Amino acid sequence: MRKIFLIILIVLLASQAWSATYYVKNGGNDEAAGTSEAPWATIAKVAATATNGDTVYFDKGSTWEGSSQPMFTATAGVTYYGDSWGTGTRAKFLATGGSGYGAVNIFASNVTFKGFELDLGDLRLGGINVGMTAGADLTTITVDNCVIHNSLSNEGGTPYYAYGIYIGAYGVHTTSNVTIQNNTLYDLGHEGISVYPSWMQSPSLNHASNILIRGNEVYDVGNAGDYRGNAIDFGLDSDNVTVEFNYVHDFHENGIVAISGGGEYGGLGEPNSAIVRYNIVKGAPYNKTGVAISAQDGGDGAFYGNIFIDADFFIG
Repeated sequence: MRKIFLIILIVLLASQAWSATYYVKNGGNDEAAGTSEAPWATIAKVAATATNGDTVYFDKGSTWEGSSQPMFTATAGVTYYGDSWGTGTRAKFLATGGSGYGAVNIFASNVTFKGFELDLGDLRLGGINVGMTAGADLTTITVDNCVIHNSLSNEGGTPYYAYGIYIGAYGVHTTSNVTIQNNTLYDLGHEGISVYPSWMQSPSLNHASNILIRGNEVYDVGNAGDYRGNAIDFGLDSDNVTVEFNYVHDFHENGIVAISGGGEYGGLGEPNSAIVRYNIVKGAPYNKTGVAISAQDGGDGAFYGNIFIDADFFIG
């Protein structure tokens, strides 16, 4: 028994030694140690160095600019904090050029991304992209206390589907156990928060499961020219999506929408065991539709305890 205890203790100590904590801020030095007293300077250094089990603190008074997209791609097993170290409110990523579905890509498992501001620079650019084109099963991802705003508001012509936060999958894979909480999204050309695991990938049937969207504020979204989007939506082959305690208001299309995979989506599945509860949906001044359910191929869920202000409940 003593030998077993010693082996476990050695493994635990070794795993602690393998993890590291790093710091990065404007004015730092990528040749430094990456400690709080000698922080790094660039996002590139973080991406090249941090590995599974590490924690990275971004200075909450610093801004990083980028003209190519994505500005940042997360590494599996790394926790990133933008609101916990330094002087200020939160670390900021400012897009100065480029386009794409995400200024930040999370295509890896066991990632926490907390406390950042993403200013999308009035570009054809999404905010945080979880899983699109990842080509692998993903699990245990948290996006917490981020502010995402200012994507292109008026396109004219063909729209660009730039989401505030997108949760998807690619190549017949599953994205699961994703938590999107306490975020603020506004002034976005397309949709706010979207769970869409098989979007534009027929006949490949991808899957999303155990997705929690809680305590977010989403407003002034879906305002890009002739095409508009929803504040929060989920659909296609997704199971156990919970949307609760969110405040969605002043949206240009719909508040909260569940979408099945029939009709134009080519039989790409439907949401099952969904829960939409305790949300505040305020539609005015743009549109009066609050929670909308499109039941082309079925799906099931529970919708209760929501408060509607200048908004209606619609099933169609």
